[in-house]
Amino acid sequence: MNSPIDHFQIPEIAPLVIIGMHRSGTSFLAKILSQCGLFMGKDRDGDDYESLLFMLANNNVLAHCYATWNRPFSAHLALQNEGVTNALARSALQYIQSRRTRYLGTDSGNVENFADIHFPWGWKDPRNTFTLPVWNRIFPELKVIHILRHGVDVASSLFRREEVAREREAQRGYYPALRIARDQFGLYYARFCRSIEQAFLLWEE
Repeated sequence: MNSPIDHFQIPEIAPLVIIGMHRSGTSFLAKILSQCGLFMGKDRDGDDYESLLFMLANNNVLAHCYATWNRPFSAHLALQNEGVTNALARSALQYIQSRRTRYLGTDSGNVENFADIHFPWGWKDPRNTFTLPVWNRIFPELKVIHILRHGVDVASSLFRREEVAREREAQRGYYPALRIARDQFGLYYARFCRSIEQAFLLWEE
């Protein structure tokens, strides 16, 4: 196992990280764990139970690897290089430490950094599936739950979600076939699953 990156104190309670393909049930699992007492962040994104801080951190890691959530494979290749992983881990650590109150909340008391957390905590983001080497470098003792769902069911769910988005945009009078959009938080979104076959290929990747 790799040692932690320079000048980082290993937390007393290691985080629990949920990985798995989009539409696989990661949100449902995160909700159950949250109800059981696992802290998932004050900045959770609605029903998805995703911490915005860690979503943005993952987004940054993927962007540095020329990857997106629906074109992730270049991140898999890049993060096989230890030098790249170390550099991105240092950057990600600096990013989350400087914005820790977003995750912990303004009433976080004497928690000065993530190494000071003394309660069960973690985060969920499907992007973790590819950025895990970075987080494993920062938190060498992290725990991982990888949730799997049959590819046909995932593809069907992705395709249905895309159809709903397409109908909404058609009502506004336009529908871009290819688009990469950045939302108000800085997260990138892109059109991809315009067919069951495309959605299944993404699951397979």
